[in-house]
Amino acid sequence: MDECDLSLDFDIIMAMADFGSLGEGKLMTEKVGALMSLHAIARAYRWEGLPEETIIRPIIMKKIAFIKVATTKTQLREILQPPKVRYDGDEVRPVGPYAIPEEELILWSRTSLRGPLISPAAKRYQQVFREVFPDLAEEFGI
Repeated sequence: MDECDLSLDFDIIMAMADFGSLGEGKLMTEKVGALMSLHAIARAYRWEGLPEETIIRPIIMKKIAFIKVATTKTQLREILQPPKVRYDGDEVRPVGPYAIPEEELILWSRTSLRGPLISPAAKRYQQVFREVFPDLAEEFGI
């Protein structure tokens, strides 16, 4: 296990150890389970070779914050779901209160590997890229 693995694992463990912020009873148990699932998601992202500091860590830290304030099991399931987007005939937009730009960027990257994106999707991909990597976007003229 490398240093990045240890630092991300530490964040998950610290979130799990902060039981006071997770509530009580059955929901606390569900939140601990959600944190364990989140750890598996982080490991899968790491296995894919995604960058730790700029992609994985922001996703994990934002999802931990969502998990801590969740009040239902349904919310916990939604938090752990992959990102969703919707095309309204004009624009592509993220769906749901738990949308995370870094995770949406992964979605667009994977989708673009399967074939060319329609214009609104390409526009959204560029918008999310600018949000996540403003310096690189400026450097690349995006």
